[in-house]
Amino acid sequence: MFMNNWRAALGKSGEDLVRRVLQSKHDLVEETVWYDSQKDGVVDSKQYEVKTLMENYAHRAFILGSSQWTKCENVDRLFFVRIPEVEAPIRIYECPKSYRQPTHIFMNGDNCRIFRLTKLNLYDTIHDEKLGEYWRSLTKTKYMRNKS
Repeated sequence: MFMNNWRAALGKSGEDLVRRVLQSKHDLVEETVWYDSQKDGVVDSKQYEVKTLMENYAHRAFILGSSQWTKCENVDRLFFVRIPEVEAPIRIYECPKSYRQPTHIFMNGDNCRIFRLTKLNLYDTIHDEKLGEYWRSLTKTKYMRNKS
């Protein structure tokens, strides 16, 4: 079920970060089993999903492959956690429901969706260089600027 251990570790770490942020801002955040095909958690009786990704610099966007669409479209709240560059903060964005079916692009043999940063709402900014460094160490892409 898991494509790669590094992807699973990134995803779990991003979910844990969002859960902590939500717990600091809300009275009730319900945890779910780590891998749930419908959601990553529940806050204030609303299902949420978290995607931890690096920004696609050419599009200034997060790009999701087709295998992720259904899960992201069917939750009440969708969060994107941006893997930061060196010495940059971690940014958490929330995708409005009205923007759940954005532009499509064919990339790496898959029909993908582009979630442009200009259409997302900045939800929180976290200054944690140690976590950012850990995420960058897991990321297997050669395209990240200033990976370290």
